[in-house]
Amino acid sequence: MARYVYFKNDETFYVYSKRDITKPINPVLKIGGLIISLAILATLVFVTIRAPQKLVSTEKEFSAYPSIMDNAQIINEPNVLADSIAQFFEKTGIIVTVATVDESAWKNNYDSFYPFVNELYLKSFNDEKHWLIACSVSQKNVSLETYRGIEADKLLTQAQNKMEKFWEILNKYRQADRSDIGKTISSTLNDFPKTVMHKYLPTPAFIVYAILLFAIIAVYRSICEKEKLYKNAKLCPEDFSTEEECTYCGGTYIIGVHSSCPHCGAPIKAHDYTSDKSGKITGILN
Repeated sequence: MARYVYFKNDETFYVYSKRDITKPINPVLKIGGLIISLAILATLVFVTIRAPQKLVSTEKEFSAYPSIMDNAQIINEPNVLADSIAQFFEKTGIIVTVATVDESAWKNNYDSFYPFVNELYLKSFNDEKHWLIACSVSQKNVSLETYRGIEADKLLTQAQNKMEKFWEILNKYRQADRSDIGKTISSTLNDFPKTVMHKYLPTPAFIVYAILLFAIIAVYRSICEKEKLYKNAKLCPEDFSTEEECTYCGGTYIIGVHSSCPHCGAPIKAHDYTSDKSGKITGILN
């Protein structure tokens, strides 16, 4: 095992290596190793990706309750909305019911609309697969709240809270046409399954793979940086290394190893040496 000397930030470092570190690693091996590492990581990500499981619901469960309860009579095209609800059920297994009420139905008995929607769900359904989308109608506004059964909620919040996307889509359509809340909900339900059933990477796996990716990149960068440092390294006898300061720049060099200053390139002081039979320097005479 040979000893090499190199400099970094005007500091002297010694490295022991069985190979000649001044020669770069075979680019095929270096790039190949990086590609193989990334390919293995990509494979792990691929096999870890999960697809949300459609809620197990039957047609009998779907048809057991009305899809639309338009007590406020503001749904202009109930057939279009009912078709969107049916398609949403086919894609996700979640049973949606849209209810509309006049604000006077709850205003005097509840602090807000949400407790009323909660109670309406409990009175209307005896399962946990429903998603109630309720609209409160006043002379000035139509406000919306939703309540989800436990099983429906699991699918809608699995891995990430998809309800944020639901409100984002709904507000987009509502801003485009505020005159027809039924059409707004219908359009939202048509778009939302792509979010609900979107494949995802579990958070713990994402964290682990992100760390592995960072480690792979860090190792590759470290190898490249070491190659730059080792490029100008010099073979240095293990039993002899005397440092001397350059008179021009103040940097150090190894007597008998460097023929010029490794920092500024200036000529170094001349010395007389003693050496053994093999020519290895054993001492400095002056």
